[in-house]
Amino acid sequence: VCRVATGGSGDSGSIVDEGLGQADGYWAGAMVWVTPGDEWVIYRTKIKTFENEAHKLTFESYASKSHYNIKKGNRYYIYNKFEELDSPGEWYLDAANNTVYLWMPAGDNPNDHLIEASDPVMKSVGFRLDGLSYVKVKIGRASCRERV
Repeated sequence: VCRVATGGSGDSGSIVDEGLGQADGYWAGAMVWVTPGDEWVIYRTKIKTFENEAHKLTFESYASKSHYNIKKGNRYYIYNKFEELDSPGEWYLDAANNTVYLWMPAGDNPNDHLIEASDPVMKSVGFRLDGLSYVKVKIGRASCRERV
């Protein structure tokens, strides 16, 4: 779920988004990537609570420097929520059961393809480019570029 914050918390511990209307607690346990402040950094953390009436996500931990505060217009991406697996090209990791749920881009059977993933030790990095030069990284779905 790629979103744009409609309000910030004035600190770096929560996001307000009037577009979120799920039940209280719905997003708890999911992960969030957020580009706070002037958006030159990205942080990843777990969502602790979601309050429907306030449209507010609160995080377990986060950076605390004032120039990293989340403000209106900051982009964020919620992931690792099985119930949100709803489109081709998406996937969900159920770490507790050592299972990946994958919706293939063309809707075909994942068993007909070679599926590879990075080492679990790399989960906070995704991939490493140490010692490499002239590498071009292409991000597939960048639907979070525009601000509301």
